[in-house]
Amino acid sequence: MTVSVLKLMALPDTIKYICTGARCEFNNLLQAGILAINASEEKIKNISRYVPKSRFLAPNELSVYSLSDGYCQSILDAETGLIDTNIIDEVSNELAIQFDQLLDIES
Repeated sequence: MTVSVLKLMALPDTIKYICTGARCEFNNLLQAGILAINASEEKIKNISRYVPKSRFLAPNELSVYSLSDGYCQSILDAETGLIDTNIIDEVSNELAIQFDQLLDIES
């Protein structure tokens, strides 16, 4: 999934949005990048066992926003450098409720 998401993000002049499930993948790439800052080669090799070095992301290489009620808000946590999962989880819950309501109409 990383390759296809990154290809999408590289397209010029497009509106980009990522579904809620991709946040875990981006947080993994961010965490790898954060761990690699000032890390020894040995530690970077260890990190690369889980995430290829070419996919490490630094928090300043990614912007993540929530768009709601006409407002745009960054959901990249300044303290951790990771995507704040609380807002995304709220949206996921709302979407799950809406989906269940649609299934109720079907039956």
